[in-house]
Amino acid sequence: PRPYLGAALGLAVVAPAILWNAEHGWASFAFQARRAASGLAFDAAAWRRIGDGLVAQLGMVTPWMFVLLAAGLWQGLRAPRGSPGAFLIWLAAPPLAYFAAMPLLGQRAMLHWFDSAWLFAFPLAGLWLAERSAVFQRRFAYAAAALALAGLAIHAAAVNFGGGLWPSAPDPGRHNRDWP
Repeated sequence: PRPYLGAALGLAVVAPAILWNAEHGWASFAFQARRAASGLAFDAAAWRRIGDGLVAQLGMVTPWMFVLLAAGLWQGLRAPRGSPGAFLIWLAAPPLAYFAAMPLLGQRAMLHWFDSAWLFAFPLAGLWLAERSAVFQRRFAYAAAALALAGLAIHAAAVNFGGGLWPSAPDPGRHNRDWP
């Protein structure tokens, strides 16, 4: 009964938005659909935007966590049907693929749109890591902590010294703030 109770709770939470949309011609769905698919584009710029989005995801979840998440996703893809790993893949992979492919629809995905899909990849990553040796886990923890501290130091330097540190570098958060 727990999944059904969870679904009922989720429906109760989203019901006001569904009712409002039903009474207002599905306005928010139409708005988001117009933003998401302005036209098909298979040109070099679209493929470059896909690559840029994937690199941005690598930066958003941090490279060391990206490796761990990718390993968990790969293991989940090989999970037997009906297993928890296969269930999590069906929750994580479709939104990751859809948001990555949005430039082919003429739009770029906002970086935070991927976050809900990454949440379903973390249990897969945890399972993959749990199946590694204790020595590997310890080394991974030390490496992740060292890289996190290095990333924090670089971020603090960039914030404190502003554009003077890397004047030609683009603002990595620009695409998370604009509302074109």
